[in-house]
Amino acid sequence: MNIYSHKFIKIKQVAELTSLSEPSIYRLQKEGKFPKSVKIAGNTTRWVHREIEEYLNACLANRN
Repeated sequence: MNIYSHKFIKIKQVAELTSLSEPSIYRLQKEGKFPKSVKIAGNTTRWVHREIEEYLNACLANRN
């Protein structure tokens, strides 16, 4: 799979998918506990949708 086949999503979409607040997403990312964002077109920040899905699947797999 090449980089052009990835779907990039905005922070609001990430927050909606994860039910996390935007500050929580940035904090978890800074702590290395959340997928890293990608800088595109200057200061525009996006996340790879597939990586967010993988994060959520890992959360489900690790629940007690």
